[in-house]
Amino acid sequence: MEDNLLTIGATLASAEERLRSGRHAAERMWPTGFSDSDPMIGGGLRSGGLVLLAGPHGLGKTTFAVQICRNVVRTGRPVVYFSYEHEAEDLFQKLLAMESGEIDASSRARLTEIRDAFEGDRGGTLDERLRVVPGAVRALANVRTYAELLYVHRSTGSRTDTATIRKHIRAVRDETGVMPMVVVDYLQKVLVPNGPAEENEAEHHDRGGAQGPRHRHRRPGAGDRRRREGGPAVRDPDADAPSARLLGPGLRGGRRPGAQQQGRHRGPPPPDVRPREHRAVPASG
Repeated sequence: MEDNLLTIGATLASAEERLRSGRHAAERMWPTGFSDSDPMIGGGLRSGGLVLLAGPHGLGKTTFAVQICRNVVRTGRPVVYFSYEHEAEDLFQKLLAMESGEIDASSRARLTEIRDAFEGDRGGTLDERLRVVPGAVRALANVRTYAELLYVHRSTGSRTDTATIRKHIRAVRDETGVMPMVVVDYLQKVLVPNGPAEENEAEHHDRGGAQGPRHRHRRPGAGDRRRREGGPAVRDPDADAPSARLLGPGLRGGRRPGAQQQGRHRGPPPPDVRPREHRAVPASG
């Protein structure tokens, strides 16, 4: 999908050309792979459409999004996943757990066992390490069949803006010849030029043996003012307000929904939203 100014007449001509060429409407449909939900949304995700997944932290939004990505790439179609929270290896481990769970019915192929195989200090290849997890070796073979179609971009709130997202989408389209399905995980962290600078701070990891909690140092500023003013596009990751994942084939860049101000709070901020100099960012999604 391109940012072109078109008349309805030009759109009609394009539709007629597509129909004459015999291209099936299925090319514009992206089934999620969930047999119960696809019929309820008209068969799946539609090219050019946007789907917002919202809910409290830890509800399973990232896992659900990764499941949809897995189902799409298994059909031979590319996916680009912009991950603002999780490393690519974390998402790979989720894929392994999903595949292992389908292969082994004992419910012993859990994500924790997969992670233990990756983090143990013993030597050996990945195949050798995964032998202790039921179904994991076959799961690894399954993931390898579609691994080259799932692109993961490790995004950051200080550098990854909509222009960067658009650039990588076009690169994948040029490489594969197909406009990919796009996942942004998650929406509130997308850098908006000249917007709230809440994500434009240095981040670091506190480590003590294993990976410790992740923290962000920040200064009170535009993000705090926007939060007091009720702008829904900027949310405190520690609050109960929902975070969001954005999915859509051929996602285009643009302003985040709901970024406009909805009234101004005058006077001191309520106690629960006073600026904090140091806060932990939950790693769950």
